[in-house]
Amino acid sequence: MLLAILGAIFLGWFCSRFFGAIGYWAGPLFLAIMALQAVGRMLRLFWQWQLTIWGLSITGTTIVVIIVVLFKTHDHWGAKCAICGQVLHIGQTLYLKDGHICATCAGKVGLKPDSIGNKAASILTVDHVKASQQAGRTIDATEFWQHHQTRIKEREEARTAEYHQLKTYFKQHHTARYGSLYFDDQSKRLFFDETLKNIIYKYVYRVYDYRDLINYQVKQHNVDIIEHTKVVGAFVNGGYYPGYENDSVTPTVSEYKVVLYFSQEREETITLVDGQLKKDSLRWAWAQRRMKKLCASFDHVIDIANHDLAAENAKHAHYYQKNFKITSGPR
Repeated sequence: MLLAILGAIFLGWFCSRFFGAIGYWAGPLFLAIMALQAVGRMLRLFWQWQLTIWGLSITGTTIVVIIVVLFKTHDHWGAKCAICGQVLHIGQTLYLKDGHICATCAGKVGLKPDSIGNKAASILTVDHVKASQQAGRTIDATEFWQHHQTRIKEREEARTAEYHQLKTYFKQHHTARYGSLYFDDQSKRLFFDETLKNIIYKYVYRVYDYRDLINYQVKQHNVDIIEHTKVVGAFVNGGYYPGYENDSVTPTVSEYKVVLYFSQEREETITLVDGQLKKDSLRWAWAQRRMKKLCASFDHVIDIANHDLAAENAKHAHYYQKNFKITSGPR
C-alpha cells in the first residue's frame, strides 16, 4: 500500500509536469483504482471463508443469538398498546388512525385482528375505542365498515353532482376565463377546475368568493444562459490552460407565475412558464400578454370586493345612525 501511495504521488507529479492541470487527477485516479482492487480482494477472501464450515457455523450462531436477544428484550423496546400499555405482538395488533391497540383491548369492543377487523380499526381513534369500552358498547366490524363505505360513496356522488352543477353554471355565466379559471361577476365567485390535471382524484375543484381574494403577486425568475462559441488556449509553464472567447449571453425566464392569496391562509398558483424560455421568443410575448390580462382581472375582482365592502359598511353606519342616534343636551 505504501508503494501504491508513493507511485500515485510520483505519477501525479510526472503527469502535471508534462500535461498541466489535467495531470493532477492522474495520481488520485490511480490510487482509487488500487484501493478498489484491494477492497475487492478482501471481499472475495471473506466470501470464500464464509463458505467454509467455520464461517457458516459462526454466522449461523451469530444470527441465532441476535434473534434470541431481540425476543428476550422485546418487552423493553417493543411498541406498547395505546390503552393498556402492554407490549404488542405480531398478528395480535390492530392499527387505529392515531395509535395501536392489542387484541385484548380490541376484543372488549368486539373487534378482532382479522381482515375486516383491521379495516374497521383503520377508521377508528383511540378515544373512540376507550369511549366504547367505558360505555360497554360493542362494534360490529362488518356493519361499521359497510356503513363507512356507504358514506364515502354518498359523499363522492354529492361532490360529483356539485361539480357538474358548478361546471355547467360557470360555462354559461362566466364573464372571463383563463384556462381552468372562471370569473363570474354575477355571483361574484372564482371557480378553479383542475379535474383534467389530476389522474388519481376524479374531481378537483375549488370555489372562492370575490371577497376571499386579499392580494396577488407576480413571481418571475430570470436566468442568463452563457454559450462558449470559440475555444482558445495557451501553454504556461509546461501546462495547457484552456480559455474561451466570444461568449454569448441569452436571457431566459425559468419561472413565471402569479400567486393568489385568499382569506384563511389559502393560496392558489397559476403558472404560465415552467422551464427555460427565451425572452425574445413568441411564447414569452404570449405569456406576458396573458399575465397582463390575468392581473387586470384580479384587480377587477379586488375592486368589486372593496366596493361591496364599502357599501355594506355605509349601510351599517346609516342603520346605526338612524336607530341609535345619540343626542347631547342639557339634563
